[in-house]
Amino acid sequence: MSDRVSERSLIRAFFNFDEIIERPRWMSFAQLIQLGVILAGFIWASVREREDRPDVTGYNLLEGLLAACILLVATSIIIFIAQLIYKAIVRLARNRRRAHLEKVTKAKLKSDYRRALKALLAASGLKPGQLSTVDRAEPCQFEQSLFSDAELDAFLGPLRDQTFRAVTPHGTQVKFAGSGKHHLSGQNFFDGYYGPFRVTCVFFTPDAFIIGECICDPFTGDLQKRIRTVLRSSIQTADFRTHLRTVPISQPILDDWLDNRRLDQEEHHRIRTILAKHKNTQATARRYGQNLPALPFA
Repeated sequence: MSDRVSERSLIRAFFNFDEIIERPRWMSFAQLIQLGVILAGFIWASVREREDRPDVTGYNLLEGLLAACILLVATSIIIFIAQLIYKAIVRLARNRRRAHLEKVTKAKLKSDYRRALKALLAASGLKPGQLSTVDRAEPCQFEQSLFSDAELDAFLGPLRDQTFRAVTPHGTQVKFAGSGKHHLSGQNFFDGYYGPFRVTCVFFTPDAFIIGECICDPFTGDLQKRIRTVLRSSIQTADFRTHLRTVPISQPILDDWLDNRRLDQEEHHRIRTILAKHKNTQATARRYGQNLPALPFA
């Protein structure tokens, strides 16, 4: 199934979205105008003749410097207010643009995830009546970030309690992006969207386990799937124990993500504190010949 290229390009634009507001070009002209106004005020106040001016050498230069300082403060305030207005307008426009891109991306990710599960179910050749109910099924974070409970019930139906589903990033060129309500806090680092991703779904039947894997690239819409069957008689136990495991994020991906992220003062302080503690931990590990700990924000 192919999608329009323009919609897929919007997904790439969302993952590469730059939240940093750069210095506007007109700031250079504003500073030149500010310099010209200050020099003009200094010259005017220095050469202007006043009857009540004291006959003191250099007094006119002192008045010129005073006028230049006043003009410096006044023009700086004007430029600062202009920058605030400019940033507010640009941030409003970017937030609207990002919200639109996120809406398109979320819709496409939901569509791709549905396609992946349907492809795995079709490839397995199973019917919902042939499947067994799963005890203690762990929720899939990727599903929770995309779907509501009502949407999952409508889409999955009985499969929601008859399968184990997991979604993980795939490949070395993974793109990460947080949702509009995403914040760096607690253990929710990178709890958002990513692609390409791998969908793993385990179907349970009375005689076997059907393991399906599907790799989906949201930037192109391509799907790659495979199905494996494991007989219950071929394994010693059917007791599955699930646990959450953090995956270390490579330094380049972390740097790129942080460089593209607009952080407030609280987030800056928290990140600096975490990175400083991690640096001290690494130094201690090197000193005692221990294994180096993984990067934070995993």
